[in-house]
Amino acid sequence: GQDAFLELLVAQMSHQNPLEPQTNGEFLTQMAQFGTVDGIQKMNNSFASLSSALQSNQALQVTTLVGIEVMVPSANGVLNANGTLNATVELPTGVNDLYVSILNQAGELVKQINLGKQAAGNVQFTWDGLAANGQSMPPGLYQLKAEAMMGNEATQFNTNAFVNVDSVSMANNGGTLQLNLGLLGSMGLDQVKQINQ
Repeated sequence: GQDAFLELLVAQMSHQNPLEPQTNGEFLTQMAQFGTVDGIQKMNNSFASLSSALQSNQALQVTTLVGIEVMVPSANGVLNANGTLNATVELPTGVNDLYVSILNQAGELVKQINLGKQAAGNVQFTWDGLAANGQSMPPGLYQLKAEAMMGNEATQFNTNAFVNVDSVSMANNGGTLQLNLGLLGSMGLDQVKQINQ
């Protein structure tokens, strides 16, 4: 650090050999090194301040997401109080028959939805909250399982859930901001794939 460097420089000049004093060139070199150390320290402090300011600005902007619906990767979906669950299936390739199974948290099948033939991409679907027997299911968290036959075997695909942002948390260590998504828990801002205004 700056203080240690200056202390060493003073100690060296105080205890130099009187018969072999430092030349002007050596002294100037050491002073230049001192200036470099001081400049680097000031630059580091400036970067730290800039990083803090950018994070605070980002947090302020992200608070506008509170109450907004976002799409995040999740094997679970949230059945809202209004009786709908919105999600998507990520298809890397087209399929002939895409099925989405809705399961309760005990892993029991509640409803299976046939989405038929679908092209590659994000396939959006909505569950109306009705079980296979027509009974209305209570709001809450439900497992999503998307499958289709690829050749002779069933292939499972990733799903994304639409959910409202309840609040935003700032990371203490300067990491990514966390979105609190109710029953889905917390996810980093970098996990958001879509924002619905």
